Amino acid sequence: MHNNKKTIVITGSTGLIGSDLIKSFLKDNYKVIAVIRKETILPKGCIPSFCDIIDYESIAETVSRSDIVFHLAAIVGVKPCEDDLYKTIDVNILGTINILDAAKYYNKPVVFASVSNVEDHSFYSITKSAAERFVMMYNKEHETNFMPIRIFNVYGPQQNLKSGKLIINAIHRGLYGEPISIFGDGTQIMDFIYIDDVISFLRFAANNMDKNDYIPYEIGTGIGISILNAVKIIIESTGNKSKIIFKSKRSGDEMKKVVANKDRFLTNNIEVQNFKEGINKTIKSIKENL
Repeated sequence: MHNNKKTIVITGSTGLIGSDLIKSFLKDNYKVIAVIRKETILPKGCIPSFCDIIDYESIAETVSRSDIVFHLAAIVGVKPCEDDLYKTIDVNILGTINILDAAKYYNKPVVFASVSNVEDHSFYSITKSAAERFVMMYNKEHETNFMPIRIFNVYGPQQNLKSGKLIINAIHRGLYGEPISIFGDGTQIMDFIYIDDVISFLRFAANNMDKNDYIPYEIGTGIGISILNAVKIIIESTGNKSKIIFKSKRSGDEMKKVVANKDRFLTNNIEVQNFKEGINKTIKSIKENL
């Protein structure tokens, strides 16, 4: 999708991916509408749309103004989802259906951020994988142009500590020499991808909706690293000597290996950064803003 004052609508606009995607599109002079529920600081030039995805009428009006919708909004993480199951269903499933219905009605393409571990049994993964199936059902039954993309474990300097995500929490604790917790024995193999690379893949998706074959694509590095080794690299990179504490597995931590399949990449022409490079960039940025 090349820019002739195209309008991009982004849900989940205050999250790590959403906020960086907004900046990326604004830099190239796209018109960007951020879906937000309350007053918040947005990048200069970004247009706020005060609505809630679980309110069909308000989100439909915003979708109608778009040339493409990036649906990134969700309640994320194992614990936040388990703490409020019904709200998670409302946002992750019903909110997604509202956007799909509106996009179908106004004939708008949608890029949907799915979850990497679709076979996991956590409440988060179940709701996100259910939403992904609705996306594919709409494509099959209504010939819509919705692209589901499974985004693997993204990290970056602007990630919210409250998200409970391993990498950002380990970095902050490592910088202060505090203990770092690992749930399980740390042998789980994960695919961690730096935020800049995720944005590159999503921008490519926006320009290649015509290539959509309606099967979920994947965004990752295609390279796995154990959680234990990831934490050891973080400790080494922070220059401190944080102690690693092993805790019992949580619900949803059963998966032993979650690595992106390069055969499902939208493109193999994006050179992703290796884990240590991404960690060093993240640490450098965090230190500069402490």
